[in-house]
Amino acid sequence: VAYTRYTYNGTDTIFHVRSTDSGRNWSSPTMISSDMANRQDNASFAIVEDTVHVVWGEARNGTGRIIYNRSTTGGTSWSTDQIISGDVTNCGNPCVSAQGKYVDVVWRDGNRLYYKRSTNSGSSWPTNIDTLCTSDNPAEPSIATILLTGGDTPEAHVVWRNGSGDYKVLYRQFSGSWGRTQTVTTSTSSVIYPSVSASSEPQVDVVWTDNRNGNQDIYY
Repeated sequence: VAYTRYTYNGTDTIFHVRSTDSGRNWSSPTMISSDMANRQDNASFAIVEDTVHVVWGEARNGTGRIIYNRSTTGGTSWSTDQIISGDVTNCGNPCVSAQGKYVDVVWRDGNRLYYKRSTNSGSSWPTNIDTLCTSDNPAEPSIATILLTGGDTPEAHVVWRNGSGDYKVLYRQFSGSWGRTQTVTTSTSSVIYPSVSASSEPQVDVVWTDNRNGNQDIYY
């Protein structure tokens, strides 16, 4: 489990706890983030064997950025933080997914949605950033990475909601290149918190919260 520990003095930090006996007992919290910033939140993590990948949003001196860290020992020790959002300065809502040596991260920055992939288990990150969306205030992105049978490079499936106009869940797929943006929802009611999963069928599943009937219900 990765989480933010909030403090009254504004120095929020990211911690990790783990269980090695199916949740019956838990370790003492370990601080992942190496710097104590004004705000650190929206932690997301993915696990491949003994490697734990964690990303979070950090605000410092009025600048929002995306931070990555990893443990190659199942969470017993951690490397140093890496800033992976480059010169993008208003970042938030990161989400990470991993498959083998590939680590995918998606996040929002104002009116844009960005994506970046590491091909060496997070040891390093490219300088280039893919832009998935440039309008309608995208928010709450979710990503799933899957390597299909016989494939060499994993696919990435991304969903998010737009934050202006008719609220809806949107989707894009990466399979060597990015496909067009597709609309998942059929209702114009308020939708929030979309989440995506993918299997080797290939099958892509999406859930979200929707108030089309006057209640905050879960749809699929």
